[in-house]
Amino acid sequence: MRRGFPIVISGPAGSGKTSLCQRIVRGVRRVRYSVSATTRPMRPGERKGRDYHFLDERTFKQWIRVGRFCEWAKVHDYYYGTPKDFLEETLFNGNQVILDVDYQGRRAIRKEYPDGVYILILPPSFPILQKRLRKRGTETQESLQKRLKGVEKELKGLENSDYLVINRNLSKAVEAIRTIILAEGFRERGVQLNILTKAWRKKMGVNL
Repeated sequence: MRRGFPIVISGPAGSGKTSLCQRIVRGVRRVRYSVSATTRPMRPGERKGRDYHFLDERTFKQWIRVGRFCEWAKVHDYYYGTPKDFLEETLFNGNQVILDVDYQGRRAIRKEYPDGVYILILPPSFPILQKRLRKRGTETQESLQKRLKGVEKELKGLENSDYLVINRNLSKAVEAIRTIILAEGFRERGVQLNILTKAWRKKMGVNL
């Protein structure tokens, strides 16, 4: 069975990356969502194990010590991390894993999974980003300002992405990401491409 590949979705808070991931999982076969762990408080409407694995800080740090994260970071006073076991098991079984991470997480995952697909999500404009964050009603004025300042760091990480999707319309952005995933599914990666090329040449009697 061919091993799957990670699809890393990143962008500033308010870019819509979480909603995009949820729609992709519902609409694209063999794509599984990686549920991150966090120490931040649960928000109204969220559920343990579906939106996040909610951990206390002591447990989170214990997971760090025993190597249960493939990446982790402290962002806006809380810890966030990607559990390694689920990611590796799902990829091994031939499924793709879609991850919703910030620029720090993307950078760390890219070091370990250079053959993944890295997509940056941005809103059409900065005023729209501000409007979306305020509309959510989940941020204090202080945390809102911290998130807005983080946008500049996300933009600096643009060169570490393979694709850029501007989220003007959720349905069109979903279709753009879906097209990227389907196209990447046909791309042979690394040494596997060399093996297939050599096998084809041998079968066809080509000596180049």
